[in-house]
Amino acid sequence: MTGPQSSADASLVRITAALRLLLVVLFGLLGVAIPDGEVSSPGYYVILAVYALIAVGWFAVVYRRQAPPRIQIASPAIDVLGLIGLAAFSGGATSMLQPAFFLIPIAVAFKGAPWATGLIGGVTSVAYLVVWLTDPGAADVDRNVTWLNFGFLLWLTAATTGLSYVLLRRSRRIDALLTAQRQLVTQTLAASDRERAVLAEALHDRPLQTLLATRMDLEDVMDSPSAADLAPVMANLRSTATELRELVSGLHPQVLAQLGLVPALTELARRHEERTGVPVRLELTPVDAGELASLLYSAAGELLTNVVKHARADDVLLELGGDDTTLRLVVTDNGVGFDPSIVPDRIAQGHIGIGAQAARVIGAGGTFTISEPTGGGTRVAITVPR
Repeated sequence: MTGPQSSADASLVRITAALRLLLVVLFGLLGVAIPDGEVSSPGYYVILAVYALIAVGWFAVVYRRQAPPRIQIASPAIDVLGLIGLAAFSGGATSMLQPAFFLIPIAVAFKGAPWATGLIGGVTSVAYLVVWLTDPGAADVDRNVTWLNFGFLLWLTAATTGLSYVLLRRSRRIDALLTAQRQLVTQTLAASDRERAVLAEALHDRPLQTLLATRMDLEDVMDSPSAADLAPVMANLRSTATELRELVSGLHPQVLAQLGLVPALTELARRHEERTGVPVRLELTPVDAGELASLLYSAAGELLTNVVKHARADDVLLELGGDDTTLRLVVTDNGVGFDPSIVPDRIAQGHIGIGAQAARVIGAGGTFTISEPTGGGTRVAITVPR
């Protein structure tokens, strides 16, 4: 795993390693505080020295690089073994180190590995019990206290395992949210690029071509302009103004914002008929599209444009409907048909209109289906969840 979550895990490992060093210092101070009769000085300090070397080495490793997960889980096992040895050489069943047994399950819980927390906690509980039951000096100690403390350790193990499970779930949820956030940023940037490409293509295919033709007409009549010569120029300029007005309206249709999706689609179909002469039959059911209205309107505009540019159809049917869970937009024409397999090639060539609409629909959790109805032509069906 890489990213913010792995960085958080590495920080936790480093903090735990630093706390282990402090624990070594406390064990050293306890060795001084424990009465001489209860401490086997050579054994206690040999184990403490080995434990200290391991703690320092582990601290150096995790601060230089991230340790493998299996090694991270093994470190609490070393704590258990070290604690057993220190307790055995410092009074056994009556050792002043007994409270340290309760610290290990708590320390492991924050690693976010429930199975490891349960395993290490169980081993720690059994180790505590073994130290008591095998120590000859424990004969004078009430065994009920031993079993009671053992029960407390088991309870603490169960509690910390549950805590570890909760932390793991939250960690995964945060990681998923961070991943989704990165994906949304990427998709937003990609959508912005697609929209700019669509706008560039629309300007290039219509107004820009008309302006270039107008410039050529002006160059032809510059020497001896007359009203008759300027008539085509004026017609081209009026056409360009109309195309730009329609383009701006397509980017932000006022009728969609003010009256809703059905009136906006009706106006879109009317403008399409005026511009192309191809009639558009409407079967529009009033629906509450909400935030999806812009998506469906944009898709309808692109599909009608595609009919003119590629289908060579003379009849178009635009349908809108839906139910409680989905919205449905369908555009059917009687043109030459459309091969869905060419969409990736068209996108690669920079003609991304229909591909961009499909990506937006799919990104909204919907479906974008291209089929050939009976009798020929093309049928594009869009469904999106409410």
